Amino acid sequence: MLYYPQLSSGAVSQLPVTQRTSIRTISNGLAGGDTITMADPNYSSMRWQVQYVGLTDAEWASIEQLFEAAEGQLTTFTFLDPTDNLLMWSEDWTSSVWTADPLLEVVSGVQDPLGANNAV
Repeated sequence: MLYYPQLSSGAVSQLPVTQRTSIRTISNGLAGGDTITMADPNYSSMRWQVQYVGLTDAEWASIEQLFEAAEGQLTTFTFLDPTDNLLMWSEDWTSSVWTADPLLEVVSGVQDPLGANNAV
């Protein structure tokens, strides 16, 4: 699986970043002249516009490598949404937002390096 590369700072993008969501609406005209309109639950798309300034040669190379590996727009890749709060559930690994492998056991309250019981 292909992943969009992180910058050396650990970020996926620089500001400004723009996100646009598109949905499709279905409209049916009835014989009596009325119209039924509803959202199509089977279609939606998101588009991000990211701009970069001052990237290192290695950062540019990693983005170009992804472009070549994905063959432009032909192949899909994973892109972490830079406008989303990716740390919201980072301390609660039992939350339903995480998908745990069936062979993985998640245990909370394990002793951490600082002597508290906050490790998982």
